[in-house]
Amino acid sequence: MKMIKSLLLAGMVLVAGAASAAELMVKDAWVREAPANAMALGAFATLHNGSDKMRTLVAARSAIANKVELHKTIMEDNLAKMVPQEKVEIAAGSEVKLQPGGLHIMLIGPKQALKAGDKVEVVLEFEDGVTLPVSFEVRKGQGMAMNHGHMSH
Repeated sequence: MKMIKSLLLAGMVLVAGAASAAELMVKDAWVREAPANAMALGAFATLHNGSDKMRTLVAARSAIANKVELHKTIMEDNLAKMVPQEKVEIAAGSEVKLQPGGLHIMLIGPKQALKAGDKVEVVLEFEDGVTLPVSFEVRKGQGMAMNHGHMSH
């Protein structure tokens, strides 16, 4: 009987986790194509929160990079500066755009060159423990370039 209760409880936890992930949608996920010697790649998407509560993105990870960080671009003294972010909050029933020149995911130390059409798997991690695997499409330069020769961290 204890085993049946444990299995039922585990099933309810899995269903609750799946429902939380289902309320999160990622649209138009892409990574900018960059030369083989690029130090970092910007990853962009629109994060939609279909739930009735705040959702908070706290981390991301990918096997394609040595390190993955949440960043925000700010302008300081006419220089684009990358500022690491501890979290990205997505209000209930709204969306947040991860885009060039604003909030984005930074894939630092790419392990291989990426060409337009390639796919990059990134796992988004939320404060409540939900993880969401997302396939990002590599695209030729759109928007602001992530050339770190003109940026500061």
